[in-house]
Amino acid sequence: MNGEDGGGGGRDPSSLERGRKGRRDKKDKGYTQLDRASSEEDLLVGDSQAARAKKGVFGKKKEKEKAKDKRAVQPSSPSGKQRKDKPSHGKGGGAPATTRPTTTTWQSLVQTRPVFGVPLADAVSNNRSHDGVPLPAVIRQCLDFVTEHGLDMEGVYRVSAPKARLDELERRADAGLWLEFLDAHEAAGLLKRFLRQLPNHILTERLRDGFEKAATECPCPMNGCCTCLTGDRLKAYLRQLPACNYALVAYLFRHAQLIVSNEHANKMSLAALGLVLQATLNMSQALLRIFLMNASSEHAKNLPHNKAATFLFDDVEIKRYVNNFLSYFRTD
Repeated sequence: MNGEDGGGGGRDPSSLERGRKGRRDKKDKGYTQLDRASSEEDLLVGDSQAARAKKGVFGKKKEKEKAKDKRAVQPSSPSGKQRKDKPSHGKGGGAPATTRPTTTTWQSLVQTRPVFGVPLADAVSNNRSHDGVPLPAVIRQCLDFVTEHGLDMEGVYRVSAPKARLDELERRADAGLWLEFLDAHEAAGLLKRFLRQLPNHILTERLRDGFEKAATECPCPMNGCCTCLTGDRLKAYLRQLPACNYALVAYLFRHAQLIVSNEHANKMSLAALGLVLQATLNMSQALLRIFLMNASSEHAKNLPHNKAATFLFDDVEIKRYVNNFLSYFRTD
């Protein structure tokens, strides 16, 4: 028994070797499976990266278009309020752009009431003389300035002022502002512009032909005053003119007679001034001669036949216009 027990307690060497080999095979098999799993995972990762690389820029563009379409068809919020667009900003999301400040000029601050290019009655209404004379104040300013500074200026009413300067003076007159002239040529040029831009004849369309017909029938010599009945006929037509037209004709021709009386200094003879007024007023030479020669007895002392003449505007008092500062604050 003892011999059998001793032989049964030992291990066969060959069986021990088989046990160790079996354990090694299981270990190697586990390592092999682990390596295979890692390789499959790497393969999956590689495939996904390749798919993203293939997608590229065009794939991103398609995704953006899909997102944009999705936002376009998305319903409004439950509250019923529509999304307000944010104010646009400058580059880089900076502060919002600000509008450039505009330059304020006197033209934008003063209400324009036209004096030039409108009927005479409207010009008087828009630019009243505060002393009651039915003439635009700008006309009074022009006449007064030439009388004070231009009687001895050579070529007054014949020499033209710069157009840009006359444009500026016209804008100021339409705005109701007091005018500042640099010389008598500017005042004379602005007066001629006003007369040329009148839409209706200074003698009115209704009476114009009567004035012209009476003047053509005058038999008096061209170098002297009219002493026949033509003067009386013209006075009868003058009384039919509107008050503003009569005042303008009276002030204009009494002033023109004053210019001619200073011919020795300004070189503006009756013929020279007559040519200027003929083009400006669209009036015949015959009628202009009588208006100039028979305007008033005050400046006709040296003219032939002045004692027997009928003077047309002796009843009109020529008033110098005084600037009333308060009259330029329009309240009407």
